[in-house]
Amino acid sequence: MHRFIPIISWVALLAITNAVSAADRKRVLCFGDSITAGGQWVAEVGTHEFIETINAGRPGRKAAQAKKELAVYLDQYPDLDKIILFLGVNDLPARDTRPGDVKVASCVANMSAAIDLALTRFKPEGIILVAPCNVNPDTMNAMNRKKGYHVTPPLLVKIECDYKALAKEKGVLFLSLLNVVSKGNYMDGLHP
Repeated sequence: MHRFIPIISWVALLAITNAVSAADRKRVLCFGDSITAGGQWVAEVGTHEFIETINAGRPGRKAAQAKKELAVYLDQYPDLDKIILFLGVNDLPARDTRPGDVKVASCVANMSAAIDLALTRFKPEGIILVAPCNVNPDTMNAMNRKKGYHVTPPLLVKIECDYKALAKEKGVLFLSLLNVVSKGNYMDGLHP
């Protein structure tokens, strides 16, 4: 887990900074699920003098909830400079009995709606869409297996592809974390 934090921190920093100086401090909303809510990568990025991060992570958050929940944060923080949207894995487990392609399409449509909402406040280059990390079924604990996360790897590959196309269509920035975390760095098979 510890190696993941610097990697995602640097990825987020690169996406945010674009030659930003301390005098041009940026406020960044980090909107995601439990990986964001855990706060380690968000806090790490926020230690830099030219970036203030706002942790808007919530464990279990799905893309299906993104537009509604994002609106609250956009109202609460009217002076944001950038937003990171980091959702998707919670929309895919086997506990949702719909076919995988239907779950992926629904997730992408919901993220598209969230991006459209964000575009009412940000220029496209102020929005960063992040494809989720993979999972490790081999080390997944019983609770996450029971929820059905062990079947998500092929769906996460499809999400990555579709998010990349969505980002291109909307003109927003895209980052993929699908293959960033090594298999040994998942503490419960789901969370890096």
